[in-house]
Amino acid sequence: MVSVILIGLYVPVLAVIAQSVIVLVLTSPSQFQSLMPASPHFKRAQRPAQGGFALVIALSLMAFVLLLLLSITTLVQVETQGSQIQLQQMEAEQSALLGLQIALGELQKTAGPDQRITATAGINAANTAQPHLLGVWESFKQ
Repeated sequence: MVSVILIGLYVPVLAVIAQSVIVLVLTSPSQFQSLMPASPHFKRAQRPAQGGFALVIALSLMAFVLLLLLSITTLVQVETQGSQIQLQQMEAEQSALLGLQIALGELQKTAGPDQRITATAGINAANTAQPHLLGVWESFKQ
């Protein structure tokens, strides 16, 4: 959930930054000549042609943004799978506890009041023929 909110915040900010950098890099110097003062003393410095540099910078920034988006997407997928596994584990634990409560309730319903005891037949020395049978005994007589 937090990762989805972070993606929602980062993606627009990164898009605006990438767009402004690309516009600044790809803008030609001739567009800025109208802003420069028209003075006879002002001479534009001659520099070597750098036509491919702006393209390399723009492509590098796009690749960086793509890599960032892919890493955030992978992080969101991992977090989603982790939360689904945790949810399934919690459901399994709750189902096991419900089954235990139902079994205990059925045992109490079948055995009768709380003054009775359930145990194997081996606790009675007289019953040695079938010691593994489960039986219900009264706990005390009044």
